[in-house]
Amino acid sequence: TLNSITNMVLDGSEKQSRVRVFADMYWVFTAAIFATSIHTLFCTILCNVFGPGLALRGPLGSMVRAVNGMFEEQYSILYSFVLSIVAFALMMTVYFWMVMTTIGAAISTIIVVSSSFVWYHYCVRIVNRFQWNETSISWGKKDMPDTVYRKTKIMT
Repeated sequence: TLNSITNMVLDGSEKQSRVRVFADMYWVFTAAIFATSIHTLFCTILCNVFGPGLALRGPLGSMVRAVNGMFEEQYSILYSFVLSIVAFALMMTVYFWMVMTTIGAAISTIIVVSSSFVWYHYCVRIVNRFQWNETSISWGKKDMPDTVYRKTKIMT
């Protein structure tokens, strides 16, 4: 078990010192996962609870304030989430080398590394699909379809 591996008494052998280094790395990556995941969770919950509330029930101009605030927070949340995924992949890789045979650890490491490249490719594709340039936005009459403008005109 992991507990027996991490609590080994060092007798100077190379294998035990290697396991001890891997065990320490495992726990460091576990702490990083915990810290970044909790940060991601708290920030996401707070943005999703307070952002729409401000936008829907706040004073005049609060829709823009809520949208701009959520836009500014999204990068901090995304970076923290990515760091937690990277720390998780590193933690699992260290765990492979700590408890598996060399061939099993090597195969598992190759799987995690190749999967990480696939995850990265898909994440970049999705982010680029929904990316937009804030400077290209103008909310004038010329940008709205005629039917939308007529509906807003009738309602006012």
